[in-house]
Amino acid sequence: MIGENVPEQHEKARAELAAKVAEFEAQGGEIRDCASAKPSPGVTPEQHAPLASADQPPNRVPKSRIRVTSAQRTERFFRREARARALAELVENIRTHSRAGISRDAAAKLLGISSQRLGRLVTEHGIDFPKWRRSA
Repeated sequence: MIGENVPEQHEKARAELAAKVAEFEAQGGEIRDCASAKPSPGVTPEQHAPLASADQPPNRVPKSRIRVTSAQRTERFFRREARARALAELVENIRTHSRAGISRDAAAKLLGISSQRLGRLVTEHGIDFPKWRRSA
């Protein structure tokens, strides 16, 4: 790619696309432009394909109609519990590091989290953890 002539790449892509369009039309395919809701000049509304009609259902299912199996509920429950346990363990480790007197940046590196997340957890859980190391 580097060092190749960009216009030549575009011409190659255009030629490939033109060949695919010709093949599609040769097999009886019809190309329609549905990019706008307004009909093209000289085209009757009947000839223009509607974007969505009132009698057609939408492509997505409303959340109220989605059925969740008990296995999915159980799986979600256990994942939620595992996340809660991991968060509780992380908060306890933050408390331990705050008592040790190290800086927040060092604690974040030791715990493998960002400084921003450490600061947010300190604030949320009311942990006394100064931003800089305490002098002895």
